[in-house]
Amino acid sequence: MKGHLLISILFCFCFNMLSGQSMECDLGIACGSDLALQPLTDGAQECLEACNLDVLNTDCGDATIWFEVTTDETALGLFITVDALFNPSLVVLSENCDGDILIPCQTATNASAEIQASQTYYIGVGVSSGDPGDFELCISTSSIFADCSDSQLTVTRPENPSLDPNGPYLPGEKVEFCSTINFFVDAVGEGNNCQWLQGIVPTIGTGWNTITCPIDEQGPAGSEWFEEGIVNYQTFVSNYGIATNCNGQTILTASGASLEQGTPLPGGWYFISPGAAGCDNNGNPNTGWGLPAGCGSTSTVEFCFELQANTLSANTDCTDPCFSDMEVSIYVFADGQTGCWAQNSCAADIPTSFISGSIDCSVGAVDSDNDGFTSDVDCNDNDPSIFPGAVELCDDIDNNCNGEINEGIQATYFIDSDGDGFGDPNNFITDCQLNAGFSLNNTDCDDTNPDIHPSAMEIPNNGIDEDCNGSDLTQAVDNDNDGFTNDIDCDDSNPNINPDAEEIPNNTIDEDCDGEALIIDEDGDGWNSDEDCDDSNAETNPAATEIIYNGMDDDCNELTPDDDLDGDGFTMDTDCNDDDPAINPSAEDIPNNAIDEDCDGEALIIDEDGDGWNSDEDCDDSNADINPDSTEVPGNGVDEDCDGLDGPSSNTSVENEAVRIYPNPTQNHLIVSTDIIDYEIQLYNAQGIIMDIEKKEDQSLDLTQLTPGIYILIFNSEEHTMSSKIIKL
Repeated sequence: MKGHLLISILFCFCFNMLSGQSMECDLGIACGSDLALQPLTDGAQECLEACNLDVLNTDCGDATIWFEVTTDETALGLFITVDALFNPSLVVLSENCDGDILIPCQTATNASAEIQASQTYYIGVGVSSGDPGDFELCISTSSIFADCSDSQLTVTRPENPSLDPNGPYLPGEKVEFCSTINFFVDAVGEGNNCQWLQGIVPTIGTGWNTITCPIDEQGPAGSEWFEEGIVNYQTFVSNYGIATNCNGQTILTASGASLEQGTPLPGGWYFISPGAAGCDNNGNPNTGWGLPAGCGSTSTVEFCFELQANTLSANTDCTDPCFSDMEVSIYVFADGQTGCWAQNSCAADIPTSFISGSIDCSVGAVDSDNDGFTSDVDCNDNDPSIFPGAVELCDDIDNNCNGEINEGIQATYFIDSDGDGFGDPNNFITDCQLNAGFSLNNTDCDDTNPDIHPSAMEIPNNGIDEDCNGSDLTQAVDNDNDGFTNDIDCDDSNPNINPDAEEIPNNTIDEDCDGEALIIDEDGDGWNSDEDCDDSNAETNPAATEIIYNGMDDDCNELTPDDDLDGDGFTMDTDCNDDDPAINPSAEDIPNNAIDEDCDGEALIIDEDGDGWNSDEDCDDSNADINPDSTEVPGNGVDEDCDGLDGPSSNTSVENEAVRIYPNPTQNHLIVSTDIIDYEIQLYNAQGIIMDIEKKEDQSLDLTQLTPGIYILIFNSEEHTMSSKIIKL
């Protein structure tokens, strides 16, 4: 378990020490002075007010003031926070003023470090930039602390790849952020005690338009977004704080350490896995675990999201800090900080931040209607539906700003009074869409008769020009060139239909022009011959039920088995178990399971050393002196009685009760045969971790969920204990 130190400095006036001594600006100007703090581990912060006005010490920045901190017997971590009008610098020494440097001099408002219990530390607070004056130093110590992750945040500008990725950004520009988080899952009993990554919470500055690019829809794969106030912080130490942005939204901050146990968190992405006993597992991160990972491993999560910079408007002041707040930060939480895994805290994690961006206010054009196009290219910057590339509408307005009106929409439409799809060339309108009763075609020679149009079949010798070609057909013609004219050809547009054509059964088409289509159902079962696999038998058709072992395809489905029910390629006459595909003449016999897999009439039993113990129970079937009934010779390096141990075995102590555990090796189930009524069984893996197994009423153990390997079974009754090595295949 790791410890750490948190120091918080808040702005205030010069003050009195806890001892009542006056805190003048010349006190604490040298390391070893008496500005002392003694925080209670896991308790509230202890704070001291001080001032560094007119202090000349430059140990760490200008006007350095020194503090002495003494930890109690349970402290493992130290947290530091500074609040001042100047930018502070911090340095931490251990044991004495000439001791090791715990935190080198750096510009920071907060810091944390792993410390030791019952030891003295010295903290120097100087001025990195700004004017010296009043400030406050706050510290707290913790007995639980771990640094569980590191992460990176990369920035690209797809719309302006040649410009600086860190900005300034053009108004309305879309920027891509990609986050890589490496979460370290420590071994059990070390570091964070096998905590998993659970929460990833973003803080997005108000300079980004999150309505255009909603952040909640762009999280890592496998995660789920939970809105603000649903997930609570579960532990009592943190590097993070809570604040409110210009839009009144709750956000996380990298300073303040104000996350107390039960604090509702802002919205974020969470991984949820079912937890053990004590977890409700109702789909809420508060009641589950995080992203599954093996103890001692590393989980890596990578994802990208897109943000759009605010657009300028006529009433926007670029000096407004809310308008130009371009912060992007990613905060990481383990399932010991959220969720129901109550183990070591990952409170030492610090966020990955990008806070140096800004908006390029030198761009003169503004986007008054917030449609993404500024007034220099938007032909109507007061209407968000009008901009370059918008869909052109039939409203006599230039919707797409190309200088034209209704282009590509208006057309000439001809009235189609008879509804045959062909319009009257002398009766038309200009409109933006094709409405009912109109046609784009203008070739109808009689718009009062739907049987007369250019695609109509000409009827010879009736004095009517049905196909609008200018004349009536006065003699029979052969339009499809099949040798039959249209006066006897029932479909003179299809050469496959004529009086000499061969009728194709069951297609509802009259190919031979005899006035009816050919339908064949010889057995009268309602299924035509093209679908009935035996049209001479009314009991055989696609609606029939398949009868097994009758040698017939009753339901006309070759996939329905008749004489090979288990589909192993062997029929009932050679397959000794046609319900199990693993049992057939080609199968390999599995020894000692009392099953005849290869259908040769007998099950395979292996006892190579002839000692009366089969190979599944005999731990050395090549040596007749080694079996579960043998006497153990302690300390000779040989497990004579197959109990998994070289030493006195408890097998003999329960010999009268006849305890047998078989088969061993086994694949899925283990039988415990004994006359003992009241007993307990525990199963451990090779690392000594107890396994969760289910005991059946038939005295068998279900090992289905265990991975293959060696396990130790402990049999306990009131007077006897036995251990046995179990091999899971």
